[in-house]
Amino acid sequence: MAKNSRAKGRRAERDVAKLLAKWWSEVDKKVEFKVTPLSGGWGGRDGGKHVRAHFKASGDLMTTSVSFPFTIEVKHREAWSMRNLVAGRATPVWDWWVQSQRQSEEEGEIAMLWFRKNNFPWMVALPPSSLPLVQVAPGTWSVVEADLHIPASMLDANGVPYGAEVPSFILGERLLKVDPKQFAKEP
Repeated sequence: MAKNSRAKGRRAERDVAKLLAKWWSEVDKKVEFKVTPLSGGWGGRDGGKHVRAHFKASGDLMTTSVSFPFTIEVKHREAWSMRNLVAGRATPVWDWWVQSQRQSEEEGEIAMLWFRKNNFPWMVALPPSSLPLVQVAPGTWSVVEADLHIPASMLDANGVPYGAEVPSFILGERLLKVDPKQFAKEP
């Protein structure tokens, strides 16, 4: 990977860490999100030892919050096509999703993939089974609606591997408007 690509990836990870920290602070006021080690996220005079002791490490980002149920993978790359994604054809997004699921399985958490390319908004891939109920009107509840869902039959027909579960895709800005307490797990 080129030096500029690594720098772009690190910026993307830091950007998502800031977004998640602001969002999740409604659940855990002192929450921190950091880039996972070997991605340049530890720093500090003691090599980050004081920070590392308080984090659960999984995916590209780690958090101090015991109630945060996700492993986070972050990708800011140009080499994928929204047209191919929507059509259920091969695109690196599916490889990233499989990677996210593998990491979440190792940690016993839920996969969460943040991805984008230049001039596109952040998209988030989540298992449909993890989408919470939200109140849409007094006394009326609904599952958070996905912005995009690709049928497994379409992926199967195109020979696209997607892992254990086809994700639902939600715009990052829309996900961050959902009350994070809807996702929190018991500590």
